[in-house]
Parts: sequence; C-alpha cells; structure tokens
Amino acid sequence: MEILSLNLHRRFFMQILDETKNIEYRARTDYWEKRLKAKKYTHIRFRNGYLKVAPEMLVELKKIVAKADHFELHLGRISQKKNTELLG
Repeated sequence: MEILSLNLHRRFFMQILDETKNIEYRARTDYWEKRLKAKKYTHIRFRNGYLKVAPEMLVELKKIVAKADHFELHLGRISQKKNTELLG
C-alpha cells in the first residue's frame, strides 16, 4: 500500500468526511508532477492540521487524472478515521 499524505483545510476535510466531495484537486506544477508520478499511490491520508492529535482519515485513491492545468485525485471509500470527533 502506497500512501500519499496531504493536509487539508477543515472545510475540504469535512466535505470528504461527509462524502460530498469525491475529487481532490492539485495544481499542475513541477512539484505535484514529480510527487504524484513518483509512486503508484493506492490511498491518501488526509489530515486537518499538524498537531499530533489532528483529525485524519485514510481514503482509497481510485485514479489520478492529469488535466492541462491541474490534477484530479478521484477518491473512493474511507477506510480509517482517527480523531474526527475533535471536529465538533
């Protein structure tokens, strides 16, 4: 299992947690080009903050689609949740 770790603002974290957002976007920059093509990721670990007890979830990554100016990370099922009760 190859896991891509990403931090998100609370709004986007909650949308994924509530399963109302199923695509995460990243700008098509050299940084993301290298990072997303370096490995064949199977999951994304989303975190909301940098604290040790920050809410996080592990989400299946179905596919990555490269568009002209951005990448689309198509999300699947949430397989793990941790500290999400802290979101209130």
